[in-house]
Amino acid sequence: MADPHPAVTAMTANTRVFGLMGHNAGTRTAFVSFRGTRDLDWLRDLDFEPEAYAPIAGFGQVHAGFQATYQLVRTSVAANLAAACAGCDQILLTGHSLGAALAVLAAPDIFRNMPPNTLEPRLVTFAGPRVGLSDFVTSFNTAIESCFRVVNFLDIVPHVPPAPYTHVGAEIAVDSGGPIDLAWRHDLAAYRDGLTAWIAAHP
Repeated sequence: MADPHPAVTAMTANTRVFGLMGHNAGTRTAFVSFRGTRDLDWLRDLDFEPEAYAPIAGFGQVHAGFQATYQLVRTSVAANLAAACAGCDQILLTGHSLGAALAVLAAPDIFRNMPPNTLEPRLVTFAGPRVGLSDFVTSFNTAIESCFRVVNFLDIVPHVPPAPYTHVGAEIAVDSGGPIDLAWRHDLAAYRDGLTAWIAAHP
């Protein structure tokens, strides 16, 4: 980030980079991209208790640990979103692993609460865990019409936390091939391989 592209802004909290946001002027598409994590230790470190989705009253219950992490970066997103969306007709949210959970939590908040408020976010996430209970999922799927979750065969993260947590959107199941190894199956490079194969099989 020593010399970032002028259309890209880092999302930060306490000097930690949580992702990037900006736009592609050619396609008139704004983007908000949440980074993943290097290992799976975060799974055991987060509070699994459900709590009310804070940005919108009555929207449903979400994972308290994921929401606490989203709150760390929310101010940065809100401060830079209008600039990222300038001149754009659409906005894409994405993320890998924990970043996928943050993208899901950000989408309704961005649509309802953050200027310009006129662009309904579209989501494509990778290796995302379950974020909310059924009431949140119902509200989310009503508010956000385009949400696709890419899930690699044998990746355990999309299967946690356990019920009553459940997924939003529609699943795209891929198979990266390669070793039957938990770290590999969750790795973003494995998702690239799996999605490349899926695209080739669905011309």
